[in-house]
Amino acid sequence: MDKDNWKLTTKSKKNNGSRVILEVFNLLSWELTTLIDEEKEAGYHSVDFNASDLPSGVYFYQLKAVDPSTSSEQSLIETKKMILLK
Repeated sequence: MDKDNWKLTTKSKKNNGSRVILEVFNLLSWELTTLIDEEKEAGYHSVDFNASDLPSGVYFYQLKAVDPSTSSEQSLIETKKMILLK
């Protein structure tokens, strides 16, 4: 794998359109970048993450999907660990 072209690809299947936020954090819970922050239609989606400026280590990515059609704006929050090796 070429360290300058490393990619994180995540896919999600949603039932309804909603606002989607995908963020990357370090071990100290500092937000490093926001990859997606927009309205998305239902379906499968993917995003490429260029991590060439990050050192090898453990990171987390968090996917949030907020359904604006509900009165309480119910949301899905999913956090996953990723290991970057260069």
